[in-house]
Amino acid sequence: MSTGILRNPNGAHRTVSDFTTGQDDDGVDLALSDQSIETFKAGGTVIKGQALMLVAPTTTAGPTVVAATTAVMAPNADNHRFCGVALNAGAAGDQIQVGTQGIFRVLHDASDDPAAYDLLVAPQTTDGDFDVVAGTPVDDTVVVGYFLGGTDAGTVDTALAFIGPVTVRFATTA
Repeated sequence: MSTGILRNPNGAHRTVSDFTTGQDDDGVDLALSDQSIETFKAGGTVIKGQALMLVAPTTTAGPTVVAATTAVMAPNADNHRFCGVALNAGAAGDQIQVGTQGIFRVLHDASDDPAAYDLLVAPQTTDGDFDVVAGTPVDDTVVVGYFLGGTDAGTVDTALAFIGPVTVRFATTA
């Protein structure tokens, strides 16, 4: 009789003590929903969980992603350039997995304290960090989803969120 080592290459039998973190007990991200994921080349340093925006191709370079800036995401700017959340970190030139729809762990501004169903907003305070809106957003705010809970235990700026179709709140008319 031969002997061997029992392996679990697909992680089918992972232990999860708390689904609100979006990770198993070993700190590996879970796929809690169908996820739409695209791959782009980084145009600069990217941190896992950051909000990203697309940079148009030029005659000498293809399209890239960079951390979404508050200047671009500001109301009445080019806030439609939001493209998703970084699923891995990387430097300029690296391939970045970008979550465009589904449930992901995201970085939010450390001064925010999200709760379940607060709106997930493209960066307004800190470049790359999603913002939180608990009530009605201001006109021309880019809403990209909503939070599924509060800040992860042991962090000040990470939470589980659903990213869905981008919605821009337009100004109301009288």
